Amino acid sequence: MATRTILLTSLRILAVCLLFAVCFIVGGALSGIDKAAQQTVASQPAPPANQQVPQCLKIFFAAF
Repeated sequence: MATRTILLTSLRILAVCLLFAVCFIVGGALSGIDKAAQQTVASQPAPPANQQVPQCLKIFFAAF
């Protein structure tokens, strides 16, 4: 009976450690995805300042 209790307790500890490791890996992956997304957005060039506004937008904003 004591052997069974020790085995079950060991399996529970192992399960908690495995769960912690999986959570740690998922968090690291999400952090990496977030950093990659921020770098992609930051690396896109800004549009030139002298860009022409389309005619339909000029008409739309003229109403205001």
